[in-house]
Amino acid sequence: MSPLDDTIGIHSFLLNEQQLSDYLTSWCKRIEFYHRESILDDPILNAYNKEIKDEFNKIQLIDEDANSIPFNISQQRFLVSFLKETDTLLEENKSDLEEIDYKDIRKSITNTIRSISKETKQQILNRISEILAKSRKSSFEFGEKCVTSFFKAIASEAGKAVFKAVAGCLSGTT
Repeated sequence: MSPLDDTIGIHSFLLNEQQLSDYLTSWCKRIEFYHRESILDDPILNAYNKEIKDEFNKIQLIDEDANSIPFNISQQRFLVSFLKETDTLLEENKSDLEEIDYKDIRKSITNTIRSISKETKQQILNRISEILAKSRKSSFEFGEKCVTSFFKAIASEAGKAVFKAVAGCLSGTT
């Protein structure tokens, strides 16, 4: 059978009935992985995703070390808060969305919250970009609310950082 695991090649070996059943179940799951739908398979989602990532770049959301370290704890709190607000917004707009879109966006939000402390900044921003792209595709109004909410929250956080820096300069504690 091929693939047996993450390696490519033909593998053969002797098995009893239970082992054969277990291997075939595992093999089918592995094959399903290759057939899952990706954001890259949908040109509309791909276009929205690119547009959102371009906006991230304009406001310099991506640090030099974004591919190697996670967000710090306060950044993680901020992002989880935003994701929970997006989830609330999703719930409020549920009746305006198709069930499949609703479930997909909800799953993406949940998975991103679970991953926030385990993945790099870039990986989390990619997940958020996908959530915003899916939101945009699901409904113009809902997508607009989500994207606007995200960038307003970012602007607010940036404003707080500037205020702290100015206050530090004024008090001499830079």
